[in-house]
Amino acid sequence: MTSSSICAAPACSNSATDTKMPGVRCPNCEAQGQEIWVIPGKNCHICHTPCM
Repeated sequence: MTSSSICAAPACSNSATDTKMPGVRCPNCEAQGQEIWVIPGKNCHICHTPCM
């Protein structure tokens, strides 16, 4: 495999800062001491609390 074929997709990058997504912490899980991140407007996958 050549180095050019390892990562041919335009979205593929070695830098995590290029593809950041907004996220919010679930307030219910945070109150219980857990760090659970959720896409705004979706429900928490742990406790199913709506997160804005």
